[in-house]
Amino acid sequence: MLRAYEDIVGEVARSLEYFHGAAVREETGKVILSGGGALLKDFPRALAEKTGLVVALAEPFRNIALPKRFDRAGTEEMAPIAAVAVGLALRRPEDKWSR
Repeated sequence: MLRAYEDIVGEVARSLEYFHGAAVREETGKVILSGGGALLKDFPRALAEKTGLVVALAEPFRNIALPKRFDRAGTEEMAPIAAVAVGLALRRPEDKWSR
């Protein structure tokens, strides 16, 4: 594993340990990765091995009907980095914004 992966995976594992010890007494069953880091080669696998948890990539387009002209493969490939944009695009005018 690359040194950068070791650092990131170690920090995530420590954060999960802290979360379970200090904040919540429930177990984490699954980690869903989003953002550019989710697309790092073998990162989901390395995180799963270190934490013993199921690790999956975010699928923000899963329940959204996309136009046929969209490149389906390209959309699926970039999905983890589009999670925030999709979430914001799905907001309605009556949704409350916290400030």
